[in-house]
Amino acid sequence: EVNTELTTQEVKYVLNELRKEGCLFMMFTGGETFLRKDLFEILDYATDSGFLVTLKTTGSLMTPAHAKRLKEFSLREVHISLLGASAQVHDSVTQKKGSFDKTMAGIQMLLKEGIQVRIKSVVTRGHVPEVLKIQALCKELGLDDITFDSIIFPKSDFNRLPLKYRLTDNELREFYRIVKVENPPEFPYASPDYPIDDLASS
Repeated sequence: EVNTELTTQEVKYVLNELRKEGCLFMMFTGGETFLRKDLFEILDYATDSGFLVTLKTTGSLMTPAHAKRLKEFSLREVHISLLGASAQVHDSVTQKKGSFDKTMAGIQMLLKEGIQVRIKSVVTRGHVPEVLKIQALCKELGLDDITFDSIIFPKSDFNRLPLKYRLTDNELREFYRIVKVENPPEFPYASPDYPIDDLASS
């Protein structure tokens, strides 16, 4: 099996090249970023290099010690993947029992340290009603920064298995009807390349 992960030194080389080109904002995403043993070394290097860093994670591997360490880096934001407003829905998508509870615990750890948290939610087939439920859950947590996304790509190795979670045409219309028609304009959503107004009114 070919290892396609960049080494620590390769990541630092890329950061150096981006800095030379004037890059300011940097996001580290995965997979799960906390699976990298050198994550904190990379974050340290990136922030010391002057990047405004955002970290994306499921939050399921978060510990109080991790949260305290992240606070030291003065990250711009930490993005947490939340795929449902309940364990039943979230765990059904992740296929990992207990992942919802771990993610929620991770969010609380970050908030306790005063870290800016943004919820990123991919809306999957059969779960369009979760949009409003996730929004309500986030309000309970005091989180106003939520982004919903309906775009699902194949895996990096071109495996098309994730595409089974894509919304049907009718679900996509319903999704945009929720965020464009039935709720205020400031309702957060992603995927603006779609003809939203046409979908919502059809």
